[in-house]
Amino acid sequence: MAIYSIPEGGTVTKDIPPEKQELQALEDEKIIELAELGQKIENHYGSEQDIEWGCADGKFYILQSRPITSLYPVPHVSDGKFHIFVSFGHIQVMTDAMKPLAISLVSNLTNFLKKDVSLNNFFIYSAGGRVFADFTGPLLLKPARHMLLKVFKNMDELLVSALAEAVKNEEFIKLSLPKKRLFRILRKTAPIIIPTLIKVQSNLYFKNPNRAKANADSLIKKIAGENEAYILKAIGAERIQTV
Repeated sequence: MAIYSIPEGGTVTKDIPPEKQELQALEDEKIIELAELGQKIENHYGSEQDIEWGCADGKFYILQSRPITSLYPVPHVSDGKFHIFVSFGHIQVMTDAMKPLAISLVSNLTNFLKKDVSLNNFFIYSAGGRVFADFTGPLLLKPARHMLLKVFKNMDELLVSALAEAVKNEEFIKLSLPKKRLFRILRKTAPIIIPTLIKVQSNLYFKNPNRAKANADSLIKKIAGENEAYILKAIGAERIQTV
C-alpha cells in the first residue's frame, strides 16, 4: 500500500496495483545520490544519523536528521580491520547487561593466551555492559570455522546464519592470521580444547541424556561443598584472601 497527500490536507492510503508492487522506487543513480547525501550528513554531525527525506520532481529534500539512539554498542577496535564479535552473554542465554565485576572476571579468563598479561586483551572486549569474544581469528581457520559453526548451531541457528554471511564478506576474506600468534594460541589451547572436544563427543554419543541433569546437579553440589570447606578453614583477613 501507499500513502498519498491530498490537496485539502491530510493523507489517503491506497493499495498499490500488483504490477507496480515489485517496481524499483528510485533509479540506481538516485539511490547512489541519496546514499552520498546520507554520508555527507553523517560526516557533518560526526555520528550515525536517523534521516527523514523526500523526493519531488527528481530533487531530494532532507526533512530531518538526528543521532541514532538505538544502535547496539559494539567493541571499539583501532586497527580498522574487519572483525566478527559474538556476545558472550547471549550464547550463555544471559541477555541482560553484566555487572562490572562479571565483565572484569570474564575479560581476564583468556590472559594465559597473551604474551604479556599487561597487554590489552585481543580476544575479549566489552561494550554496553556486555562481553564480546572476537572470533575473527578462529573463523579464519577452516577446521576451526567448521567446528565453531557446528557448536554454535546447537545454541542459535540465527547466530550461525549471521556468521556464515560474515565469513563471505570480502573484507573478511582479505584477512590473514599472524602465524606467530596462531602457533602460540594453538600451543596453549590445544591441551584444553582437545580433551574437551573428546569429552563432549563422548557425552553426545555414549552418555544417557536423561541422567545429565542429575549428574550436573551432583557435580555442582560436590564442587560447592569442597570450596565451602576450603574457605571455612581460614578466618578473618585470611578467609577474604582465600575467597
